[in-house]
Amino acid sequence: MLVGPARSHGLALILLVLFMLAGLPVAAWLDLHNLTETPLLRQAQDLNSVSAAGAAITPATSSAVCSLRRARHRSCIITRAFRAPY
Repeated sequence: MLVGPARSHGLALILLVLFMLAGLPVAAWLDLHNLTETPLLRQAQDLNSVSAAGAAITPATSSAVCSLRRARHRSCIITRAFRAPY
């Protein structure tokens, strides 16, 4: 049986590991968010440059486009997951 400082160090280690495991989904989400936002903004800018009407895509508009595409992509993934055979 651990006593005194050894026991508190063990508890601190367990809490540290649990905290890091809880932060893992947040880190993954932030990484994926950054990975998808850059190509989508570039695509919006390219689309703006070839636009026949010449309507300007502002950073706010391109950010909204990114959000819509991410939401559509998320819904497609969820739909495929529910349709997948078990």
